[in-house]
Order: sequence, then structure tokens, then C-alpha cells
Amino acid sequence: MLNSKCKIAVVDKKGKYFFLFQGFRKNKFSISGLETVMSVTSEEMTNYNIFFMVLYEYRDVFELLKFRDGGIPAIIASENVKIIKKIQKLNCYPVVDLSKRNSIHTSLHDCMDEFIKK
Repeated sequence: MLNSKCKIAVVDKKGKYFFLFQGFRKNKFSISGLETVMSVTSEEMTNYNIFFMVLYEYRDVFELLKFRDGGIPAIIASENVKIIKKIQKLNCYPVVDLSKRNSIHTSLHDCMDEFIKK
């Protein structure tokens, strides 16, 4: 992925965290906003290199099943500390803790580096 344009889907039903991707170089990244992944087909999911998904409540976690089936790379984020801790225990996705306002950008960039350098 080092030489191609990285396509990122931001899945945020409230649209609060799209700002995290402002300033990303347009010749290196293509960023799309989605409210849910449930309406996206498996074929359409393969068009993206990374999904950034914001979980607001426990029922949002069910959308993660769609990523597990397709092996799609995803970064999970949440303001809910309980959700963050549970996802971190699973150790299957990089996690961004949105409750820690002063380190959101650093955490996001660390997670992105995991996928981009592959």
C-alpha cells in the first residue's frame, strides 16, 4: 500500500469524528464517510484499504461482524470507555480511545501506520 492511494472509509453514524481526517494529503488518501457498514456489500468493502469505525453504544459492535467475515482492516474508536476496554481485550483491532481528547490524533496515526507500512 506504500505506492498506491489509500482509501479510507469513516463509519460514523453521528458524523462527529470525520474532522480527524482533515489535512490528510489528497494525493495519498481518499476518504469517504459512511453511516453504517450494514448497507455496504462485501464486494464494495474490498474497495477500501482501511475502515475507521466509531462505536457509540454496544449494539454498534454487531457491525464488526461484517469486518471479521471479510478480513477487512479496521480501526475501532469509541468515546465509551467500557467498549474500548472490551475491544482491547479481544486484541483483534487497533483501538483509538476518543475519550482521551489530548491524544486522539497520536493514537489514530499510530494505528494508521500499522496498516500503511504493510
